[in-house]
Amino acid sequence: EFSLGLSIYSIWKRSNKDLADKTSLYAIKFLTQLYDFDQAYSLLSEIEDSNEKLLYELNILQHQGKDALAATKIQQLLDDPMLEKDKFFYIILRNSAHLCSYKEAEYNLKECIKFFNTHGTLFERATIYNNISVIQIWNGIETYSEAKNNLKKSINIHQSIQSNEIFEPYCNLSVLLFMEGKYTDALRYANLALEELPHRLEMDVIILNINKMIIEVALGKTDLNTLYQELKNYCTKPVAFKDPWIMFQISYNLYNIEKAMDGFSTTEYSDYYIDKCHMYTGFEV
Repeated sequence: EFSLGLSIYSIWKRSNKDLADKTSLYAIKFLTQLYDFDQAYSLLSEIEDSNEKLLYELNILQHQGKDALAATKIQQLLDDPMLEKDKFFYIILRNSAHLCSYKEAEYNLKECIKFFNTHGTLFERATIYNNISVIQIWNGIETYSEAKNNLKKSINIHQSIQSNEIFEPYCNLSVLLFMEGKYTDALRYANLALEELPHRLEMDVIILNINKMIIEVALGKTDLNTLYQELKNYCTKPVAFKDPWIMFQISYNLYNIEKAMDGFSTTEYSDYYIDKCHMYTGFEV
């Protein structure tokens, strides 16, 4: 419960500086989870440098669409002669796969698997298998089979520890099945993802609902106009404006639906995620 955690931190900040200092990293993490990226970033200056601090900083930068700055900071980390390869270093590698070429991302994620197989929790292993599957889906049909195997590993682990973050591999398996034209199975896993997803994660709720409705259009269970109206509704939600990748998915789909229905579109979208010559493994069309 991120809001409660922040309330406790605020009380300590007024009454117990020592406790506040010791828990400020949690405040940054909670603020990021609540999409208050500016305030979270402002607290970073009060924290001593560490891989954990950099992890949270990189999460914020990527939510703000500052991928180039994030990539520069990751390269500086890798070039550091005093580099400490602790748990947070490997989580940074896990989270930054989309900022690398496919081969680099694959190598980094396999290094993460080696580390977390001996030093990590089951949950952490499940997240790595999920992230490997994501780049394998983005890479194309030649790695779909490997992606499916890694998604099964991730789902099995999440089920064994009863983790609701199983919504992530469910979502990605739904995407993979959709790409294979298996729309009924894709819809099943999209629904399973929505059932497990904590609804306070509003950005994920938006993306999963868009995915679900696109599958339903493919199945003839809904029409383009219904999807269009739902996308227009998402445009009014403040959370949609906090992350440019989220806003891009809404506006890009609106643009394409308007073109399909009317032959022209008045919707504008950022071209940042378009045709980046496959320099990276993801976050592009």
